[in-house]
Amino acid sequence: MLAGFFTDGYAGSRPFTASVVGAFTKALPNDFTKRWLSRSGGNLPAKKIKSLELIGLKHAIRRRMSRDTNFQALAFCDHARQINEMAIKCGLFNSDAVFGYNGACLEAFKYAKSKGMLCVMDQTLAARSTMAEALRNEPLDWPGWQTTLQLPDHSDERSIREQKEWELADVILCPSEFVVNSVLRAGGPMHKCKLLPYGIDRRQFPSRDSVRRDPNGRLRLLFVGEVGLRKGAPYLLEAMRQISDPDIECRMVGGVALDPEILAQFSSHVSVLGAVPRSEILSQYAWADALVLPSLFEGSATVISEAISSGLPVICTPNAGAPPIDGILEVPVRSVSALVDALMNAKKNGLDMPSESAQRFVSTDRYANQLVHYLSEF
Repeated sequence: MLAGFFTDGYAGSRPFTASVVGAFTKALPNDFTKRWLSRSGGNLPAKKIKSLELIGLKHAIRRRMSRDTNFQALAFCDHARQINEMAIKCGLFNSDAVFGYNGACLEAFKYAKSKGMLCVMDQTLAARSTMAEALRNEPLDWPGWQTTLQLPDHSDERSIREQKEWELADVILCPSEFVVNSVLRAGGPMHKCKLLPYGIDRRQFPSRDSVRRDPNGRLRLLFVGEVGLRKGAPYLLEAMRQISDPDIECRMVGGVALDPEILAQFSSHVSVLGAVPRSEILSQYAWADALVLPSLFEGSATVISEAISSGLPVICTPNAGAPPIDGILEVPVRSVSALVDALMNAKKNGLDMPSESAQRFVSTDRYANQLVHYLSEF
């Protein structure tokens, strides 16, 4: 069904460049090149892909120039406009429909509508205009923990783009009930929303059949995502400090947004590994007994599906946007005490492991079949 794919970086369509970069990366390891090399989806024909590496590199540099989230939002909008302009110049590959992402497809949607084309929007994150409501108290509850967090206001350009995209979209795909409800709270067109939980390539995340229970009662916890306020990192850190049990070990994997001096105070309770390329995350899932994600604002955290596919049970909040399957324990949002109780109970009694049906639910096959079903309605 794919007519063309526009992206800001794709190694799969540049095999020679990828081999050169791969050789360079082996000699001089670099996170940026590792991530670019991991962007390859084997089956996509190179002639259908327009990969805009210069635009992607420019955006990556701008993001690294500042940790201010408002600056990053503006950079995102500029980045999206450039990719949209290139897509329009190519005539959108003479396609019948445009599939775009929230905040990133406004210009393409406008062009598509002028040509009578179908517009399909993937709402990857809860409505941006509801972010301030969800996170407003966090800087007050955790003063000094993340000084770079700037919450969007009514004039936020990315929020405005998103709402205009809703107006143009024929269908809005939402990966979780949390996202659907956020569109409702933001005054969005609920009649356009379709629930479509994400899928992952299960072949990349092989499940372990055996029950993960250390005979000595140890529990290994894994957090994957930005170590910051939005993902609820302080709640897990404080829970681990209160538990202070040497038999409960916790690793946090992801870019660090919290103040290093504050984070250092928890070094005896949690190991913070920082960002790792996605190609290296498998070893972290293999190490862990459970994934913990006390997030405050998500779409549907992909790491939950990855953990389920890897045979890991999950402890998360309703705001993490988990799929409706077994193997997931939800705890109240913003509650250290609830998290402490859940972790202590998990150590004592174990957790329900995801079933085979749960692992099939998070597959790309299930996602693709449902997506095709929705598209066939138009």
